[in-house]
Amino acid sequence: MTARFSRLINAALLASLMLATPALAQVGVTRPVRPASSTPDPTARRAWFVRSTGNDTNRGDTPVAAFRTIQKAVDAVNDASGEHVIYVGPGTYAEGVQITSARRTRSGATGRPNVIFGDTAGRYTNDPAGDVIINPGTGTTPLQVQSRTDWSFRNLIFRGGSNYNLYLTGSSRLTFERCVIRPPAWYGVYATDCPSLSLIENDFERDLTTGHCTYIYNSTGGDITIRGNFLAMPGSSYRRNGMADGSFNWSRMSSGGSGYPYGIIAMAYSSSAITSTINITNNIVSDCYLPIYSYVYSGSSSARFSMELNSNTVAASMYGLYVYDYGTTATTNVINNLAADVYYGSYIYTQRGTINGHMEQSALNYWDFSARTESGIITDQVPTFADVTHMNFMPAAGSPAINAGPATGAYPYDFFARARPYDPSNSGAALPDFGAVESQNAKPTVRVIRWRERSIEDDR
Repeated sequence: MTARFSRLINAALLASLMLATPALAQVGVTRPVRPASSTPDPTARRAWFVRSTGNDTNRGDTPVAAFRTIQKAVDAVNDASGEHVIYVGPGTYAEGVQITSARRTRSGATGRPNVIFGDTAGRYTNDPAGDVIINPGTGTTPLQVQSRTDWSFRNLIFRGGSNYNLYLTGSSRLTFERCVIRPPAWYGVYATDCPSLSLIENDFERDLTTGHCTYIYNSTGGDITIRGNFLAMPGSSYRRNGMADGSFNWSRMSSGGSGYPYGIIAMAYSSSAITSTINITNNIVSDCYLPIYSYVYSGSSSARFSMELNSNTVAASMYGLYVYDYGTTATTNVINNLAADVYYGSYIYTQRGTINGHMEQSALNYWDFSARTESGIITDQVPTFADVTHMNFMPAAGSPAINAGPATGAYPYDFFARARPYDPSNSGAALPDFGAVESQNAKPTVRVIRWRERSIEDDR
């Protein structure tokens, strides 16, 4: 391990993840279009309705008798059997929602979560289609979940908050899917000791004023799943916050990182024998100090960790991937990732893991890879994107590509839920991968430089 990177693995780095960034300013941005979930899952055992035209003195059990606030519907959940679905009609709800022990909110049940469902199509609430926005302003956290289990959140836009957008602590089996999360001054998602936390296909609404995207820290075991999320800087802001033309925007740096945002931070750390899995797959991140940081540690030889970072795209940032399993019985697999236009490069350290199909271009050519098995690492090519101004992170014509087809056992779909066919014979069924996206051209114009599924690697 180099001295430069060994200095970063210490308490100062972990403490720096708590630093704040400038205040919130809301602006419209353009990002990839992904349809909202059309139906909640599971089907409602008990349904509640919230509409911007409702009234909290109503019963809340039909669209006609809808509540006015989401909090009223949350408080109306009256048993712990799960499968309560709160249908929220389009509109802006100026409230901070609390699902907490202090309010005696009911948990859901294992396999039967309660759901707050943004009815953006108006299918259940009979409202005109539109966004479902929770925005209490800057003085209140939009969502707090504390010491509760089995809640799911879908098709919601979270804005506002002074320090946090989503504040989650001591809760398990929470899922956020197809939501928009705007980081305020500190963190968009701040989660501590929340086993089985899932962030699936969410969009982080960022500009030059927003803060860090996620800080997820688990000392109690369980899973962290972060898949298909979009954390890139939009439009003309791309590369204004990080790397551009071989140089780094140091004006965004102060006090060791404050004022410069982190992307995905996911850690499992304990002195006891916990079991934890971190899975970070198909995410697109740009313009961050640490775009993807994954770290596991335990002082116990009985602890069991697994980290998988698969098919992510990182661009225009200070580092590429930063992955570290320290003194643990961990298995770490870093497969089919792309880091382009980064300053320092990636730091990946694992004693029992695999680095495979990793493609990277950095200004200083200062990466550090260490694993039980390393192959298919490409650091002398320059990948280029089709049109980042319009948030198109597909490969540009002539760009080198990592390989074709996913790793054995890897997640079989890309950022847009398009299949990544397995093609060990190189018959053409699998098209070139490019980080989080799968090429869709029948005759791809990219240059495949490594086919990882062949028994003998074929560099081109």
